[in-house]
Amino acid sequence: MTLTGTPAFASQFVYCVKGRVQSTLVWSGSATGQRYSVSRQGHIEVFGAGTSHFPGNSAGSTDSASYGLYT
Repeated sequence: MTLTGTPAFASQFVYCVKGRVQSTLVWSGSATGQRYSVSRQGHIEVFGAGTSHFPGNSAGSTDSASYGLYT
């Protein structure tokens, strides 16, 4: 997927709560803002792509106390 311009995320690129997000997409282009946020039994799975898989220039957040999971 190609990002056009340099989008600035006011919150995060991906937000997951009580659900599941799976991504194998390859991103090109740049963006600013937080990459992801996962909490309350949410699960983001990137199949080993790592924590910088999603666009953004700020680390994502995982609330493991509420069983948020990023794998």
